[in-house]
Amino acid sequence: MADTIDLSKLDKRTVDRYIQMGLVNEKDWEKYIKSLPDLSDKCEPISTKMFEDEEEEAVGGAEPAETATATE
Repeated sequence: MADTIDLSKLDKRTVDRYIQMGLVNEKDWEKYIKSLPDLSDKCEPISTKMFEDEEEEAVGGAEPAETATATE
């Protein structure tokens, strides 16, 4: 088993837990994050449309009379 954790394999949502457990050094993590390239100029904006939004538009903004559930 490896003694160190590959920082590139960590998820920012779980790294705090690893830091608290002493498995990752916070300074090493910050250094790693700062070393990553800024790729924001290569991103494309996206928009999402929720199913409920489509239903509201179909009936002119009013709430649908009945809403189907996954169990029906």
